[in-house]
Amino acid sequence: MKRGVMSAKSKKTAQSTPSAQFGREGYFVGMAELCERLGVSSSSIRRYVADGVLPAPIKPTPRRLMWPEKQIAEAFEKMTATAHNPL
Repeated sequence: MKRGVMSAKSKKTAQSTPSAQFGREGYFVGMAELCERLGVSSSSIRRYVADGVLPAPIKPTPRRLMWPEKQIAEAFEKMTATAHNPL
């Protein structure tokens, strides 16, 4: 299976709980997939990055933004553990 691509069965399972959505070592998430998983717009993702809620993305090309799933999982855990939960 390709990096960042999930089968329909695993996608359905992953969407059942927020903590199960992230954390695979060595995998990256693009903007569209991150928006879908968190249920927010790309503008919200950019605002969370600017506010330091989410880590800065990696830019493999000038027009593409990617986040390591492990970093997103850590940020998500931190958000849910504190009172500051923009999601």
